Formats: sequence, structure tokens, C-alpha cells
Amino acid sequence: MKPTNNKVYCIGCRRSKMLFESQSKADNFIRYNYVEITAHSDHTPSRSYYCTFCCGWHITSIQDEATGKLCDLKDEMLWEKIRIKCLLIDIENACLEIEELMEYADYTGAEQLIEQTRHSFHEAKKESESHNIAMKEIQLLQDRLDKLLHEIFFERYSTFYISSQNHYKR
Repeated sequence: MKPTNNKVYCIGCRRSKMLFESQSKADNFIRYNYVEITAHSDHTPSRSYYCTFCCGWHITSIQDEATGKLCDLKDEMLWEKIRIKCLLIDIENACLEIEELMEYADYTGAEQLIEQTRHSFHEAKKESESHNIAMKEIQLLQDRLDKLLHEIFFERYSTFYISSQNHYKR
């Protein structure tokens, strides 16, 4: 009989799936429920596999190991996209913090944060290129960082220029 209390939504395959805490429990489920499942469904589970999204074991009717490997590669690519998106969110938050520092005329702090943020940006860009992940957000964030850096230098230069002009007026 199918258990009803171990269903979870798996973001990897984008649907509800049964989740088992070990491979042996998943394999035992197949072994003891195979006849009943076959009688009620065209999709009969044949093997178990570890899901990196759910951190547990699912069962599948896909018998071909090569197809399973392709699914694993697809999962890896999705994890990379998620990781890059998280980096981009961190960069976006850093841009907001840089803008706040600039509002308080803390240009040194803003400049230091831009340098740290540029490191994360280059990491995200390198990762996206190595996995052939085209992300429009990367270019937009690069433009934003360049603009912020330009504004910092403009503010520093104009402040320095104005203060030196006032110094010569004395």
C-alpha cells in the first residue's frame, strides 16, 4: 500500500514525489508494493535514486541508467543556476548598501564594498560562462556597479575640487 505521509514537492522534477530517508527504505517500498502498483498504474517504479534537492531518496519508473544520468546533469545545471542567482541577489543587496553609504557620504566604505562586490560579481560571471548560463541580470549588475563606482569617484573628486577651491579663496 502506498504511504500517504511521505509526499513532498520536489523542485528538481517540479511535482510531488514520495521521499524516503534511505535507499533501503525506497527499495523495500518497491519490493513490497510492486504487484499492487503494477495493478493500478502504467508507471511501475523500478529503482531508487538520491535527490540532491530533497536530500533523500525517490523512486522512479525510469529503468535506463543513462536517462537517469541525464536527469542528474540537469539537476546539477539547475543547482548552478540557483547558486549564481543567490550570488546575484547578494550583489544586488550590496549595491543597495553601497547606495546607502553614499547617501551618508561614506565614500571610503562604499568604495571598499564595491571592491568586495566586484569579486563576487566576477565569480558569478565566471561560473555562468563556464556552465553556458546566459543571464541578462549579470550585465545589468555590471552596469550598475560601474555606475556606482563612477558616482563615487565623481563625488570624491567634486568634494575634493570644491574644498580645494574654498582653500584657495582664503
